[in-house]
Amino acid sequence: DRERERERERDRERDRDREREREKEREKGRRTERQIDRDRQTDKDRTTDRERQTDRDRQTGRDRQIDRPTSRQTDMERKIERERKIERERDAAEKEGARLRAQVQQLQHNQISIAHHLKVVREREEAYKEIKELKLQVTLLQGSHGGGE
Repeated sequence: DRERERERERDRERDRDREREREKEREKGRRTERQIDRDRQTDKDRTTDRERQTDRDRQTGRDRQIDRPTSRQTDMERKIERERKIERERDAAEKEGARLRAQVQQLQHNQISIAHHLKVVREREEAYKEIKELKLQVTLLQGSHGGGE
């Protein structure tokens, strides 16, 4: 009886393993189907975009000449590219200007802090000199009165 029960348990385990494998295969199939659907949709989107661009070109009255652009087109493209380059340089210069202004502001703040610190140090030095002079006067006065109180 025990031997039969073990045999049945092994059979059940094998069946579960087979079922897991089948499920994995089904999932792989579903994944590839989804990928195929995504790829089809992407192709449709690209085609639609191309068609829209062609329609726009027809509406604006210009046909795209893919073989070779006219000299006017290349001149316009160069002009546009120059303008873009100028715009990029202007943006970079503005960014650099803002960075430098912030740096100047920080340096001015540091300068003010240093000036304040120097003022405090000078005042402290003056106070030490004054204390030294007062101690000297006290010593002299005590000496002239015969050694203090």
